[in-house]
Amino acid sequence: MTKHTDPMENAPQHAASGPEPTDGPTAAETIPGADDTAAKKARREAANLRQRLKDAEARIEAMATQLAAYDKAEAIRILDQVGFADPEDAFLAGLNLDELRREDGALDADAVRAKGEEILSERRHWTKPQPLDLDQGLRPLPRQTSGWGALFD
Repeated sequence: MTKHTDPMENAPQHAASGPEPTDGPTAAETIPGADDTAAKKARREAANLRQRLKDAEARIEAMATQLAAYDKAEAIRILDQVGFADPEDAFLAGLNLDELRREDGALDADAVRAKGEEILSERRHWTKPQPLDLDQGLRPLPRQTSGWGALFD
């Protein structure tokens, strides 16, 4: 007769089941203070790294704010040269500096100038007023010079 075996008896043990529990003491229990010292050192190092990360993120945020302010000031200077009475008006018309950056992230002055001219062509009332010609009235006549040269003029 054949012997019937249980398939679970010969099945391989799965690694997912985990290690078998031991009743013996762990390394932390056998060496007094070993776990505390290593854990404290790891916690101190982790806290130090977290603080350094927070400081670096704060510096990056501050530098990004400074860069945005510099780029806006540069754009306002360019828009003033284009002819805006108030260059801030361009931002009301939807000027977005992020769209006017080169591949390296720097502000493209030519793109800002072109966008400013496009906005001014649509809104002519935003241009700087032209100075008035107040030179009215009687003007002196040009001086007549006498001589042979006056004959050929």
